[in-house]
Amino acid sequence: MADIPDSIRKKLADYVRELSKRNINVKTAIVFGSYASGKYDKWSDIDVALISDDFKGDSLLDIEIDRQSHVEDRQPHFTLDL
Repeated sequence: MADIPDSIRKKLADYVRELSKRNINVKTAIVFGSYASGKYDKWSDIDVALISDDFKGDSLLDIEIDRQSHVEDRQPHFTLDL
């Protein structure tokens, strides 16, 4: 695993802390993709899997809708799985 930049570690820690305020306790955060392999650039997104016993049912959709409503610096993007 590559060394993940401190700025990315801080963003992840802030996000996990925000989830904790919403009573979602993250057991593990797994970074994968370009940041994990060290092949990231300025256009790379942060691929992360969060493990929590508190994720269940429709709560995931509610969390994402709430998260999207608080994003300040959105940049247009799309993903394409081939």
